[in-house]
Amino acid sequence: MAGTELIICPACGKDIGSLRQVFVYLTKIKKEKIIESKYKDIDPHNYDITVDVTGYKDILDFLHVSTICCRTHMLSTARLQDLYLSFPISR
Repeated sequence: MAGTELIICPACGKDIGSLRQVFVYLTKIKKEKIIESKYKDIDPHNYDITVDVTGYKDILDFLHVSTICCRTHMLSTARLQDLYLSFPISR
């Protein structure tokens, strides 16, 4: 749903929406490797809900996200679809 996700950085106008899926994928891979090496008793299905053990500097550098505004928005934005599904409306 491209219309409901942050597409450009509101501060500088750089396209960060096209990097979001790659950022999420690389973060997941890095998190899995860190958890497998440090915490051997965690179920792989719980990787997304575990405490965040990932530093993002190397991933953001790899994606050439260098300005502080873009880095901040890459790390702090939430998808509206996820927020919408988190709070179901009772009828």
